[in-house]
Amino acid sequence: MDAYIDNWYLVRQPIWQVTKKDNLLEKELLFSELLLRSRKDGRFPVKEFQALIATPDGNQQFFAWLTGQLEKLFQAEPTIKVSVNIEPTQLLTIACQTFLQAMLSYQTNLYLEITERLSLNLSVDVFKEQLHMLKQLGYQVLLDDVDILLKNKIYLTTFLADVAGIKFSADLHQTCKHTPKAILNSGEYQNLVSKLNDKLVIGEGMSDQHELEFYLANGVYFQQGWLLGTGY
Repeated sequence: MDAYIDNWYLVRQPIWQVTKKDNLLEKELLFSELLLRSRKDGRFPVKEFQALIATPDGNQQFFAWLTGQLEKLFQAEPTIKVSVNIEPTQLLTIACQTFLQAMLSYQTNLYLEITERLSLNLSVDVFKEQLHMLKQLGYQVLLDDVDILLKNKIYLTTFLADVAGIKFSADLHQTCKHTPKAILNSGEYQNLVSKLNDKLVIGEGMSDQHELEFYLANGVYFQQGWLLGTGY
């Protein structure tokens, strides 16, 4: 398992606040997500990661490595703000609890991203309890990988009280082309979106001008991607 981690590194992907005035785009860096990558191919090591976090020892190794990476980053750049991803099932591990305690002094620097996709081993009620626990500890949590069409709207409304924001994720090339405007303008959709007014709403996957404009047209002004630069 150590061989997996020896080949891993973290890369920053910026989240921008984007506004458009007189057809001119203005941007301001909000924070960056730390993406896990493998030196073998520069991609997210899906199989290796899933194999590692499937065992208590693997989770301990992962969180020990992540703690070391974050501590070095925060010591080198004390004002930096970043987010890291945690799988819902990892929240139940002792290794994750140790990680959360170790990061308490860096809460102003750190967002925790938790995917809304639940495994068969984690119920909605247990997940809600874990999100509430993170909020009680003082962490800012983002619900990750939320479909922009809010297909899992029951999950979303259940978890909103305990999260600081959500991150919309979609195949925007397909969404932009095939989503009827009637869906995005429907009363039900707008009612759900209105509940996000006090939340940080981020659009992932902003890789070209068309996607950037799609998000802006739907009221998503915080956008993630390298289209507007690296942010550092």
